[in-house]
Amino acid sequence: MLESGDTADIGYDEPPKTWDELIEIAKATTKDDTYGLGIFIGDDYQSCQIITDSMKAAGEKCLMKM
Repeated sequence: MLESGDTADIGYDEPPKTWDELIEIAKATTKDDTYGLGIFIGDDYQSCQIITDSMKAAGEKCLMKM
């Protein structure tokens, strides 16, 4: 995880430990047209794997029709 240093300004000195903390930090660091959270997604397998793993970690299920 990369961060710009703005998280210390809102009371977080280390990366978030929960999804709720991640959302809180993302909202608090969003300013004007600059979002506090960005996830690179492309059209390759690796991008799909990142999104799928994140969904699973959050407790969601991912179904694909073949």
